[in-house]
Amino acid sequence: MRQCRKKQGIARLIWIVLPCLFVITIVVSFGQEQPKAPVIPDKYTNLKVLPPDITKAHLLPIMKGFSKTSGHRCSYCHAVPDDLSSGDFASDEKPAKLEARELLRLIREIK
Repeated sequence: MRQCRKKQGIARLIWIVLPCLFVITIVVSFGQEQPKAPVIPDKYTNLKVLPPDITKAHLLPIMKGFSKTSGHRCSYCHAVPDDLSSGDFASDEKPAKLEARELLRLIREIK
């Protein structure tokens, strides 16, 4: 008899706790800020080594290649946050961007 009551008590507790956890999960997920979409421009300014009329379809694979081979994120050279949600890709404030340009110039001279 006690076993039966114990099982009923546990079942009631489960039926109370599970919906509460579900509601808490929903409330917490709505309270969290959703990730922002990257803001990568369609037209580019301040291109000094790459062609000034380069398209997004051509530029993004080049930049991803730089990032992958160097082991650095975009924010290493560009004045942007890691999520690329804002910032100024054209800015020359980071020395790494100037060094990358110089490296590209040297590579072109070697070829």
